[in-house]
Amino acid sequence: MSEWGPWIEHDGKGCPCAGAYVQAKFSNGIALEGVVSGVGNQDHGQWDWQWAEKRCMARIIRYRIRKPRGLTILEEIARGVKEPQEVGA
Repeated sequence: MSEWGPWIEHDGKGCPCAGAYVQAKFSNGIALEGVVSGVGNQDHGQWDWQWAEKRCMARIIRYRIRKPRGLTILEEIARGVKEPQEVGA
């Protein structure tokens, strides 16, 4: 099981995942990963395509969010659970 969610095609309308740990792919082919602050211009420019175009910046075109480690562990445990069996009297 991957600790990453599916790739999401970004629509360029701002940052939809502030506070999350993401992998992002840019229009210039570069890929980065890290926590997205979503505050001010620190991460804002690449997520908002209108802002990026005005400043000749690469735009984020797709991203995926890393699942919390606890969720990944719980998914592994759930996969190992068998169907309940009826116990005879």
